[in-house]
Amino acid sequence: MRWWLSLLLLLLLALPAHAATRLGLLVTQEELNIWRTRMTSSATINGVTFQSIYQNRLLADANLFRAQSHPGGDGFWVGYTGAGCLWLDLNSSEANEPHGSRFFRGNGADLNRSAFVFLLTGDVSYATPVKTELLNQIAQAGTDWANTSKFCLSQSPPVGKTYLTPFEFVPWLMRLLLAYDFLNAGGYTGFTPTQKTQIETWFTNAATFFHGMEVLGYSFGCYQGIFSTPQDLTPIGGSPCSDNNLTLYFNGPTIKFGTTWFFNQGTLAPLLDAAVGVLTNNATLKTYASKAVTAFLTVGLTDNGAHDDFSRWQDCLPQYECPGAMWAHAGGTYSALTQAMDILARTGDTSLYSRVVANQTLGQSGASVGWQKAVTLWAQMANKTTLLYGTTDVTHQTTARLLSWDTDIDPNNPGFVNTGNYYDFSSMAANLFYQDAAVTTAMGRALKGTNTNLAPASCNDQQFGGCFSGVWGFWPDLPFLYGNMQGVVNPYTLSAGVLAPPTNLRVVP
Repeated sequence: MRWWLSLLLLLLLALPAHAATRLGLLVTQEELNIWRTRMTSSATINGVTFQSIYQNRLLADANLFRAQSHPGGDGFWVGYTGAGCLWLDLNSSEANEPHGSRFFRGNGADLNRSAFVFLLTGDVSYATPVKTELLNQIAQAGTDWANTSKFCLSQSPPVGKTYLTPFEFVPWLMRLLLAYDFLNAGGYTGFTPTQKTQIETWFTNAATFFHGMEVLGYSFGCYQGIFSTPQDLTPIGGSPCSDNNLTLYFNGPTIKFGTTWFFNQGTLAPLLDAAVGVLTNNATLKTYASKAVTAFLTVGLTDNGAHDDFSRWQDCLPQYECPGAMWAHAGGTYSALTQAMDILARTGDTSLYSRVVANQTLGQSGASVGWQKAVTLWAQMANKTTLLYGTTDVTHQTTARLLSWDTDIDPNNPGFVNTGNYYDFSSMAANLFYQDAAVTTAMGRALKGTNTNLAPASCNDQQFGGCFSGVWGFWPDLPFLYGNMQGVVNPYTLSAGVLAPPTNLRVVP
């Protein structure tokens, strides 16, 4: 080969991708190629190699799932089998919810990773039990989301009960939905057309139901026009909407009562809408997602990009202030909104990622806000270049009250070892778009614990499906998928045509 051809080839290989071939909700061909090299790579992120992440956090969990009896393995929930409507019991809120045995609120995390391992390897022994579980799940009468006598929107709950929230249900649904999508992205041929229609209808019914719950929830709030056409973000005037509620951090803003509707649990329904909307090409669901996210960005962020969940350091009062509660609850908001925006952006619509508006949040000054501002603030807090304290007492501005990832304490447990909170790793996905220096630094920090999904060895809390999957456990593993990928891939500018999934898959024993 002539020297100039060799040089041209090297230059082309060095350039970042300008167009991507989308294979699934979270998968492009360009990313998949890199993930396959990471299975055996000695390159590192957070102080551990990608190969060890694959072996210890992905393949190990997938093998646990594969070895189970199916159906009825990880991810299964019999649903609601009682009479009448399913309500949340205010005295026993964990009844009738899709909990698992290994990760508790992370039911389906091992199933999700099994589907992802199939995507990487093409080994159908990881796909077949996922298929078995999905087909069994949609056949359960207790999870028939279209059954309005079980999943009710029009009735009022009895005394001691309340309406369902997406908090316990949507994370489980998202793990199953992404597992199904990973199989499709990997070219799995085990589903019949009828089965695929049935599965996608089941997810659509779930998204429709939880959107109905979202509308019901906002009907008790201060913003009645979120889903109007055109959208109307004018708040209801006067008390209680304009009343002060909780202080976000020391010397920070006191959030207004009307803004408290924009918090972590309220971000789950739009995520499910976005995912199901893109999966099934349902324009209505995609519009619901876009309007809900737009409302949050416009009337839910403070001038510096903080939001209501920053106040959750107060969960531990009056005994002490707890930064870990704030980091976890805020992480729920960041995880769900980032993934909703990312799924929509991967269709070519990056408008939510790039949206910058004059702040309309009650009590704020009208500063320019957008998701990058919010994500950058969180990274600065992780890097400790911005110091925000979870206290209202000037004498409590200590490291133990600093709102960051490694400042949590447990005064009731003298043997507590802080192994870090990695809920903010969801910003790795957003940073594919923003390529923000502060986020890059925060996402590359070394782990305080070991390389495993389970606490307490590797993180302070893994209940939603592991330490490195975002608060809700949607992603199989954020560092493996997106660590060090900013500026390397561009999944938001799509190639003219979408190619079929590759057929030259290799099986890794």
